[in-house]
Amino acid sequence: MALSLKSKSLRIVAPIPGTDCVGIQLPNPKPMMVRLGDILSSTDFTQNMKKSDNNLSL
Repeated sequence: MALSLKSKSLRIVAPIPGTDCVGIQLPNPKPMMVRLGDILSSTDFTQNMKKSDNNLSL
């Protein structure tokens, strides 16, 4: 799978604890720093938090 995705590494988590799903993790070929404030103020994050029953505590 890693070879066909042209990835240096691959991590498979099966099953994801508490679910019947399999997780596949690939490294980001172009990692970058992201500030928490940028995430918390993003439209995508705020819209998803409105739809979610989960709370975020820091």
